[in-house]
Amino acid sequence: VACHETFVEAGTLYIVMEYADGGDLAAALRRLNTKGERFSQGEALSVLAQCGRALQHIHGRHIVHRDVKSQNIFLTVDGVVKLGDFGVAKRLEGHGAFARTMIGTPTALAPEV
Repeated sequence: VACHETFVEAGTLYIVMEYADGGDLAAALRRLNTKGERFSQGEALSVLAQCGRALQHIHGRHIVHRDVKSQNIFLTVDGVVKLGDFGVAKRLEGHGAFARTMIGTPTALAPEV
């Protein structure tokens, strides 16, 4: 998700970001579930593949997101996936480096962490 502008007003930081007109993945899954529906196999594979490409892109720049979860995966009505909320992301020193602190949403952490 692109960041368009940041500003501080009355001591509060505001971040103006790109609008994802499809909402987040968590909300999309809830909407489908309430109707007894699911993503088609093709839709699910598309979301997963786009998430993988987004992570590959940031990892190639030595950035670790550290809070990947369905609430931070945004969708457009055209089926484009956007990875958002880089609030706890970390830039690593270089290839092979790793983050030494555990941070993120506990229920979304990988079991090996």
